[in-house]
Amino acid sequence: MKRNLLVATAAVVITIAAVVIVVLVSTRGPHGAASPQAAVDAYVSALRDNDSGRLKDLADPDHDPSQEIKNRLTQLGGDSLSSVSTSIGSTESDFTKPVYLTGVLNGQPYTDTLWLYRHGSRWFIALGPHRHPHPKGT
Repeated sequence: MKRNLLVATAAVVITIAAVVIVVLVSTRGPHGAASPQAAVDAYVSALRDNDSGRLKDLADPDHDPSQEIKNRLTQLGGDSLSSVSTSIGSTESDFTKPVYLTGVLNGQPYTDTLWLYRHGSRWFIALGPHRHPHPKGT
């Protein structure tokens, strides 16, 4: 009887631990977006909402976004940037795409180019310097 109770308790503890590990692994780090257009739309929306958390979620994991997100929200956040239009370009790689933004920033014309990178099936925006400036040792 005691043995059955011990086995049942161990099974419950192992199940709970497994669920906690799955939740922690699946919720850490940036999640990106399902498509290039979804990434760009979320980026513009995050700027309008001054949402640094959403920008962190879109930030390419190979880049350090800490200062870049602050700078972009200070410069472009809220109502500062308006009439935004975007165009997603192409490259030879299916994993990299440029995004051309145009709009009005505090009454003046604004243009910018962002870079999207695909990791697995998710798309991310390069915000900040690359964590490994010479990834191939060059």
